[in-house]
Amino acid sequence: YLMSDPFKLRANAYPVQTKFYNQADYYIEHNQLLYCTRLNNGNYAFSTLRGGTAIIDAKGTLVQIIDSKSGLQNETHNSLGQDKQNALWISMDIGLSRVDNSSPISFWNDNMGLKGGTLSVVRFKGRIFVGTWQGLFYYNFPSEKYTYEGDDLTAEISQFKPVKGVRTQSWDLLRLKNLKNRSKDKLLVASSDGVYETNEFA
Repeated sequence: YLMSDPFKLRANAYPVQTKFYNQADYYIEHNQLLYCTRLNNGNYAFSTLRGGTAIIDAKGTLVQIIDSKSGLQNETHNSLGQDKQNALWISMDIGLSRVDNSSPISFWNDNMGLKGGTLSVVRFKGRIFVGTWQGLFYYNFPSEKYTYEGDDLTAEISQFKPVKGVRTQSWDLLRLKNLKNRSKDKLLVASSDGVYETNEFA
């Protein structure tokens, strides 16, 4: 619940509390809220006992979940704090972690679904494609998707998915531009068993 205009209260007036509907309600309820704080950019961060930390924007949209899939030690986050560089500090039951979620740099590894050493990277039709020793993978923007399965909240954040049919070393990627119709651009994939051409990915 949030107060409406908490700093503009009249004398002898009670603050008005209204329900703040947001996409993290279910997450907070089922993972036991421990701490919350307002971030410098206007977002809100909620740390929990079992589910890590959820970040929502001022409109209630779930922006990010920070947990072991993000590279942290576990999902028990006791307290939160933000420093002058806008980095988020998370106190856990086994240590302290610093999360630079305001950085323009993203880091992807096995935890984000990217398998094998990176050989080639290209941006194509709003996605990031990465060729590795184990095939071709793609990343959707935006990638944040949340679904409920029973009592569990499943988050798909910064997750790479394999491109079906390309499961060998993908050495190089080349965009073929169609100057008359950009929607018909193609992506060529040079792999160890041949060259693939595609413009749609399942």
